[in-house]
Amino acid sequence: MKRKDYGIYKAIGYTSDSLILQTAISFMPSIILSVLVFLFSVWQARKIRKIEAYNMLLAEKKSGSRECLQRHPRD
Repeated sequence: MKRKDYGIYKAIGYTSDSLILQTAISFMPSIILSVLVFLFSVWQARKIRKIEAYNMLLAEKKSGSRECLQRHPRD
């Protein structure tokens, strides 16, 4: 169907360059949306990693303080 349309456009007088540009521009909204979704997912993944790293650090500190108390109990 698209090939037939291109043939009609060429018969009307459109150049190949203008048809290529028109086709490229028609893909731009989906490309921009895909890039935005990708960037958002990367941003979310970084946030999650930071939270996980923070939780691991807290868990390490808690276990470290417990070990310290077990080695040197207060009298």
